[in-house]
Amino acid sequence: MPPLGNKSIPSVSVHLDINVAVERNAETGSTAAPPHVARHAVRGPLSALTPYAQKRRDRPSIATGEGQEVDKEGYMTLTVSLHWRGPGIQSLSKKDVGPLIGKGSQKDVYKLKDDPASCVAVIRPDAIGRFDTPLSHAQREVSALSALHTRGFRTVQIHGLARLGEQVGIKQRYLDGAQNSSDIVASGGITVPEGQYLTHRMVDDCDSTIATLRKTNTVVEDLQFLIEPSGDMHISDPRAIAVGNPEKNVGTVKELRGVALATLLSSDDE
Repeated sequence: MPPLGNKSIPSVSVHLDINVAVERNAETGSTAAPPHVARHAVRGPLSALTPYAQKRRDRPSIATGEGQEVDKEGYMTLTVSLHWRGPGIQSLSKKDVGPLIGKGSQKDVYKLKDDPASCVAVIRPDAIGRFDTPLSHAQREVSALSALHTRGFRTVQIHGLARLGEQVGIKQRYLDGAQNSSDIVASGGITVPEGQYLTHRMVDDCDSTIATLRKTNTVVEDLQFLIEPSGDMHISDPRAIAVGNPEKNVGTVKELRGVALATLLSSDDE
């Protein structure tokens, strides 16, 4: 994860479920998780959840939601919402933005004129959910990438949020020549130059990604990668992450790995 200056750290919202001990009201028989218990329970795990918590002195604001049924051991699952209030979003002007270099299902990606090592992925408001906003969409993606990075995955390096006029984008490291994994799989690998992208390094990256998915029981909604010509893979554009059975994601990575192996085998036979 690159250094995060004050100007590039956005506000970040996180929602998670935790198990907390509950108190029972002797008069009414009702149960509740005391706020101080919830605060104590989440601050420790959260310091490992995202680099933002480690790089900032301020503590997140915490709001506790309704809990579920109390189990036999006196615990219940409590939904906790946390929010770091950032000092603002970096402002970019049209003169800062270079040519369009990529177009995804939800974002347009532009080079930055004075920062060739970075680019900005601008969210198209008409491409996200009806009840979503570009800012909240970007915040969720940044939070998900941070959590994945903490769990040991290689992700696209995020510098922070940016505003371009009325539009919101994500400023990130520019990966020269990178291709989307879904495009490579859809073409069966025939669209990539020989000896690039579908390399032994990419196969190794697939293996390590599968191992990390299973080790951490991570589920990524819409798992996809940006792949460099060297074969280095970076998770990009996750919609959400959760803890659960990762085998669907494992299947996605295995499909990509299979395309690479088939291409490498074909190359060896020639």
